[in-house]
Amino acid sequence: VVSTQSTGSSGINAEYGNNESSWNYARGIIKKNKMKYSDFASFKELCVGMNESHIPSPFLLSTLADMNVEEGNNTAASNIFEQLKDLDSIREKYWTFKQNQLLVGS
Repeated sequence: VVSTQSTGSSGINAEYGNNESSWNYARGIIKKNKMKYSDFASFKELCVGMNESHIPSPFLLSTLADMNVEEGNNTAASNIFEQLKDLDSIREKYWTFKQNQLLVGS
């Protein structure tokens, strides 16, 4: 049920890639159930595919950054935070903070 909810009914797709509610819903299900993104290969595939299609979504990139942090790929996460600073300039200081956390955690 969790797998279906996190990917199928979340409403995340290329058309609605900037719907923050859908992203929060999918991420919330994963976190509430104390699971990891890696438990949902299809969700990760969806996110990677959307990113490869150049969907300009800060919510997509933020999710991908979290996936990379979870996997210990801080370099990839840091690169995504750089992209987020340009794409989501209102939250630029927040993305800098998240990026700096990677340095502290290393």
